[in-house]
Amino acid sequence: PLPPPTWTLAPLKGRELKQVFEVVGASTVGLFAASFPERLKFGPPMGPVSPARSGGVATDSTGSIQTTSVMNIGQTYTVWSRIPDFTPDQLRAAKRERYDKEFRERYIEQSSAEVAAELGPLVESITRGLTNDFDKTRAIQDYLEEHCLYTLDVPFTPVGRDRVVYFVKSSRRGACDLFSSAMALMCRLAGVPARVATGFN
Repeated sequence: PLPPPTWTLAPLKGRELKQVFEVVGASTVGLFAASFPERLKFGPPMGPVSPARSGGVATDSTGSIQTTSVMNIGQTYTVWSRIPDFTPDQLRAAKRERYDKEFRERYIEQSSAEVAAELGPLVESITRGLTNDFDKTRAIQDYLEEHCLYTLDVPFTPVGRDRVVYFVKSSRRGACDLFSSAMALMCRLAGVPARVATGFN
């Protein structure tokens, strides 16, 4: 079983998801898994360092997991995660958390003045009349899906412009990094905690 994160979480009900990984590109300490990881098993280590023997794992305050020693190329591991089975109605009715100052500063208030000035009015119009985080998030997602085009042929952002602002208001063309960054920042402007998590596949 994985060590618990530094935050507390009530036992989750939902389906179990099994994921099998192999380190293929570079040595790493990062362990990738869907939320919420519960169990971990290392496969045959191909390199000289075995996390199962000489290290172990740690879980940080965001729930991310990593080994305490480096995994080399060829290392395999399996993670079992618990996927919550919340319905949209349950998410709409969920009690709003009381976030502490540090959490608010990191996941809600952190955005540039340009992003707040340029996208704040747009977010306000998109979410007007919505009273819960789920509906606000879906409204922002719907807006980005309807008004922006996914493409790997991303236009150049002019010097001095914020990439997310330029993407949402001008080019409306971008890849996954721009969509996810726009989604996170617009959610923050709506008062919904958000962060972007990336990895390798």
